[in-house]
Amino acid sequence: MLLVVIAAFATKYIQVIGEEGRGFLFLLAVFYATLLFGRAPGYCAAIVSLLALNAPMLFPGEDYRLHDVFLLNVGLVAASGILIYATASHRKLTLALWESRKDLNHAQAIGQIGSWVLNVQKNELHWSEQNFLIFGIPKGTPLTYQTFLSCVHPEDREYVDRMWRAGLRGEPYDIEHRVIVEEKIKWLRARAELQVDGNGKPLSWFGTAQDITERKQAETALAASEERLLLILRSAELGSWHWNVQTGAADFNDLWASMLGCRPEQIEPHISAWEKRVHPDDLPQVKAALANHLRGQTPLYRSEHRLQKKNGEWIWVLNCGQVYQRDSQGEPLMAAGVNIDISNCKKTEAERQKFVMLANNSKEFIGMCDMNLMPFYMNPAGMQMVGLDSLEQALQIPAQQFFFPEDQDYISEHFLPRVIREGSAEMEIRLRHFKSGAALWVIHNVFHIKDTQGAPIGLATVSRDITARKVAENAHRKISQHLKLAVEAAAAALWDHDLSTGTVYFSLEWKRQIGYLPDELSNHWEEWETRLHPDDRERVLTMTRDCFEERLPTYELEYRLRHKNGSYRWIHTRGALLYDAKGQPCRLLGLNLDITCYKKAVELNERRNKMDEATRHQIAIQTAAAFVHEVNQPLMAVASYTDIALHLVEEVGNPSPEKLAHVLNKSSEQVERAGQIIRQLMNMLQKDEITSEPVVLDDVVHEACDLIRAESNLGDFNIELCLAPQLPPVQANTLQVEKVFVNLLRNGLDAMQGAGMTSGTLTITTGVADDNKTMARVTVHDSGKGVDPDKLSVIFQPFVSTKSKGLGMGLAISRALIEAHGGKLWAEQSNDSGLFFHINLPFEP
Repeated sequence: MLLVVIAAFATKYIQVIGEEGRGFLFLLAVFYATLLFGRAPGYCAAIVSLLALNAPMLFPGEDYRLHDVFLLNVGLVAASGILIYATASHRKLTLALWESRKDLNHAQAIGQIGSWVLNVQKNELHWSEQNFLIFGIPKGTPLTYQTFLSCVHPEDREYVDRMWRAGLRGEPYDIEHRVIVEEKIKWLRARAELQVDGNGKPLSWFGTAQDITERKQAETALAASEERLLLILRSAELGSWHWNVQTGAADFNDLWASMLGCRPEQIEPHISAWEKRVHPDDLPQVKAALANHLRGQTPLYRSEHRLQKKNGEWIWVLNCGQVYQRDSQGEPLMAAGVNIDISNCKKTEAERQKFVMLANNSKEFIGMCDMNLMPFYMNPAGMQMVGLDSLEQALQIPAQQFFFPEDQDYISEHFLPRVIREGSAEMEIRLRHFKSGAALWVIHNVFHIKDTQGAPIGLATVSRDITARKVAENAHRKISQHLKLAVEAAAAALWDHDLSTGTVYFSLEWKRQIGYLPDELSNHWEEWETRLHPDDRERVLTMTRDCFEERLPTYELEYRLRHKNGSYRWIHTRGALLYDAKGQPCRLLGLNLDITCYKKAVELNERRNKMDEATRHQIAIQTAAAFVHEVNQPLMAVASYTDIALHLVEEVGNPSPEKLAHVLNKSSEQVERAGQIIRQLMNMLQKDEITSEPVVLDDVVHEACDLIRAESNLGDFNIELCLAPQLPPVQANTLQVEKVFVNLLRNGLDAMQGAGMTSGTLTITTGVADDNKTMARVTVHDSGKGVDPDKLSVIFQPFVSTKSKGLGMGLAISRALIEAHGGKLWAEQSNDSGLFFHINLPFEP
C-alpha cells in the first residue's frame, strides 16, 4: 500500500513523470509489492493502483476520454497480472533457492560435509562455509591447492598429492586422510569429479570433504561391541499377505516374493503356495499354531519356521497374522499378516549364544550396568571372584560397592566420571570379596554400551584378577630392597651400557671405588675406557667387543682401573647381555667388585708359597747332604774292606781265610750301618702310618678338580670328565690318591701353558682296566705338546723334571704312592698331542 501511495503522490506532484509515466510507476509498485511480500500483496497493490489511477476522474474539471481510460485500465490489469505472475514465480524460485542453500548449509553442518571447487587453470580454490569450519581456516582466506595441501597431515601429504595427480589423469578421487586443525588431528573423506573441456583438458574440480573423525574414533568401539551393534543395526524385511480363509485365495506382495527369490507372478495366488514351501519338520507346529488362532484360541497367529527359496535354500521367517473378519457364527473369513526374514537374527542369536557361553565360561570378571550403576549382567566367574552366590544377589548391589571400601570414593568421584566423559578407561584397582572382606587386585577395563544412535545406555567391564601378580610384585620389591642392601653391603658397583644409544650409567659406588664423587665423573663410556691399565687395555676391550658380538658365553674378567690419586685398583667385573624383542643385544649390564685387597693377599700368599718352596728345597738339599754325609762313611769303609779282600784273594801262595773272613764281616757291618741310616732317615721323614679305606674314585676326581679350579686361573682351559657309572670303590688312602690326581692335573695344565697355549682341555677318564678286571683305571690326558721319546722312560725318576723350575720329585713321589697301594702309574705319548698318564688301583676286596 505504501508503494502505491508513493507512486500516486509522485504522479500528481512530479510533473516530469506525466501521464505516460503514471502507469509505469504503478506497475513498479505492483512489482516490488509482489517481489517483497508475495502474490496476494501484489494483487492488493494492483487493485489499489487501479483505484489511484482512476481517482482523478472523480474530480470535476478533469477531461478524460472513456475509451482511453478503458484501455489504460485494461492495460494496467493485464500488465499487473503478467507482472504479478512472473514476479511471484521468480520470488518463489528465489525463496526456494535461498531455502535450498540454507538447507544445504544446514545439511552440510549436520553431516559435517563441506563442498569445494578448484579452478585448475588459475589454481583458485573456493570452499563452502562448512569446509572453512572443517579445516579451521577463517572464512574469506585466499585459497589454493597448496593451501589445502599444507593442512594435510605430514604423513599423508605425499599420498594425497599422488592421488590428486592420479585424479588429474582421470582416475577416481575418493580417499580418506588426516588434516591438522588447531594442533588436533581430524580424519576426512574427500571425493571429487574432474570437469574437462572438449579436448580432455582439466578445467575444474568439484568435490566434497566430510569430517569422519567421529567415525574413525568409533570404529574401535564398534569392533569391540560388534555382536551387540549387529543386533541393533540389522533390519528385518517385511513381506505382507492377505488370505481368504474360505476360498484359499491369497495375495502376496512383491517383498514376500523377493524374500523367496521369486517374482510376484511366479507365486501362485493361493495359500498352498505358502504351505508347500514350509519345511516339513516345521509344518506340524505351524499348522497347529494357525488352527488355534483360526478357532479363536489365540489373539494372534505367530510362528517361526523355515521357508524354501527358489534356489532350494531355506530361510527362517517370523510369520505373524490375525483374522480381521469373521462371519456371524465366528468363522474366519479374512486374515492378513507379515513375514519377517529372521535368518540373520537366527544366525545372530546363535552367535549371541556363543558370546553368552563365552562370557559365562570366561575366567575374567565380565559385568554390565545401566547409567545409574545398577548391574543387569554378571558372569559366573565374576560372581565367584567377589564371593556372591547368585545373579539375583549381584543385581541388587550398586556397581561402586563392588570396590574395596577405601577405593569407593575415588571410583565415584574420579574414575566413573572419566569413563562417562571419555567413553572408556582402564586402571588397576581393588575389588572386595563380599564374604571374606579381602582385597582383590584387578585390571579394571570399563567402556560405554551405546544404543543405535550412539548414545551411552550403560557401562561394561572386563576385569582380570592380578592379585597373584601384585603379591609377586610386592615380593619382588622386597627382594629388590634386600638385593640393594646386599649390594651396598658388598660394596658392589653397578653399571649399565645401552648399546643402541651408547649411554652408560655408573652407580655412586662405581665412582667411589676409583675415588670420585658423583658429580666429578660423567656417565660416558670413555670415562671407563681411558682409565684401563695399559697392560690390560687390549685384552679387556677385545673381550668386551667379543661379548657385544655374542662370541663369549659370559662376560667376566679382572683388570686394573686408574684411581683418582694415580694408583690402580684391581676390579673384578661380571656382566650379562639383555636382548630386545627381535632377539638382538640391546644392553650390557653388570657389577664391579674392588678386589685390590684380595689381589694383594694373593700376591703375599704367592710370595709365602715361594718362600715355603725355597725352604723345602733347602731342606731337601740339607737332607740330601746329611744323607750323603752319613752314608758316605760306611760306603767308604765298605770300599776299603773290599779292596783289602781283593788284595788277599790276589796273594798267590799265601791264602789267609781268617783275614778274608774278618774283612768281609767288617764290610757287612758297614753295609748294615748304611741300611740303618737310611731306615732312620725314612722314619724321620715319614712318621705317619698309611691307612687305607674304600674310596669312590669319582668323588676323589671331583675334589681334585675343585682344588685345581680354586688354586689355578684356568681361563679358557677346560677340564672334561668321562666317569664310568657305578664304578666299585678302590682300597686306598683318599688324601694320597687325591694328591696324585692333583699333581697330574697340575702337571698337565703347566705343560699346556708352558707350550704357549691359551686354551686346551684336560680329560679325566675312569673305568675298569682292560688287562685286569680287579683293577680300576684312571687316565689323565692333556692336550700339550708331550715330551721327547727319550725322556718318557725317565720322567718318573727322582730329580728328573721337564720344567725349568721343577725339582723332579712329583712324578717319582706319585708313582711311589700308587705302588704303595698295590697299583701302577705309567705314561704314554698320545698320537695327537699331549701325554696319557694311566693309574691302576685295586678294587675293594
